[in-house]
Amino acid sequence: GCCENGVFAHDFESGLPSFFALSATSANVKWQAVTGKQAKSGKGALWYGNLGSGTFDDNGATHKGSVTSQPVDLPQGETLEFAFQLWMDTEMGPPYDALEVKVNVVGGKSYKVWDKHTDKLPGGANAFSMQKWYAVVVNLSAFAGKKVTLEILFDTIDALNNQFRGWYV
Repeated sequence: GCCENGVFAHDFESGLPSFFALSATSANVKWQAVTGKQAKSGKGALWYGNLGSGTFDDNGATHKGSVTSQPVDLPQGETLEFAFQLWMDTEMGPPYDALEVKVNVVGGKSYKVWDKHTDKLPGGANAFSMQKWYAVVVNLSAFAGKKVTLEILFDTIDALNNQFRGWYV
């Protein structure tokens, strides 16, 4: 099974767990729990897109959104990882369609710990292929003993070429 000795584990089979908070600059294009679309296993996934169009286009406007966990106490003395499955259909190159993972230390600083444009994937690839699932693992051991929130943030950066299907987690 998944996540033996895990601090927490969530899926989206029953919708969005209350453990997560969503924010977006667009009313139409945002992170949302969906079923019957692209999912790694089962039927549920977290998706950044517009239900009406099936893309993340917002009538030519730039936008961004984030999904943030509730505060989590990370234990000391263990290897700590944030692991998730990621599927995307977006612009490839930097700086456009940026996806990053941040660790926000409660009462402290925020740290970018993973970025679509600069971090390697399993096997050493720097560039993603579109419309394929990837296992992303982010080492959080540097934050052991701290209370943190985890944040996945997507930003279109520009208003062009946003007629893709978007991101699924």
